[in-house]
Amino acid sequence: MVRDAGIIVIGDEVLSGFTRDINIYTLSSKLRDLGVECTIFMGVRDREEDIKKAIDYIIAGWDPEYIITTGGLGITHDDITVEAISKALNLRLRESSEARKFVLEAMQRLKETITDEDSLKKLYMLPEGFSPLRNPVGVAPGLIGEVVLGGRRRTIIVLPGVPAEAEGIFVTNIAGRIMKQPEGVERVYREIAVR
Repeated sequence: MVRDAGIIVIGDEVLSGFTRDINIYTLSSKLRDLGVECTIFMGVRDREEDIKKAIDYIIAGWDPEYIITTGGLGITHDDITVEAISKALNLRLRESSEARKFVLEAMQRLKETITDEDSLKKLYMLPEGFSPLRNPVGVAPGLIGEVVLGGRRRTIIVLPGVPAEAEGIFVTNIAGRIMKQPEGVERVYREIAVR
């Protein structure tokens, strides 16, 4: 069975030509190195309905194991990716203490200050069942979650649009989870408690 992925680039700035996207190249080449084929990529505006349509379209047409989004994870009014994914998947948003910890540590490391608590809170709200991914370069954490969509278990990965941040999160948090493996071999995880 071919392991595959679809990538959705989210951002008005990319579609309007103000910002050049390099995340598709970076992520698809890293996926290829891990034995995962990128079968589709697309760009959409910072609109909830567009993000939902993109997810639905990719599932209906390409049925990938992984769906990766980039963009829309900041604190501005048009950074709505997390909310849009939450609605598209029918999941409630919840505050994550782990994401909050990641954000505060990153702000300290980067000597950043954001005094508006509502803006900060936006960075640590996650869809139910998703986990935050530490951002080694910036402030906004990425997200990862497993959901059943279209009758298939899928991994949804949500990354910032800033290329260095998307790549940093992918390399430090995602690549090891995907692991390159021979075709036809199933991953088996065992949890061992050390006392």
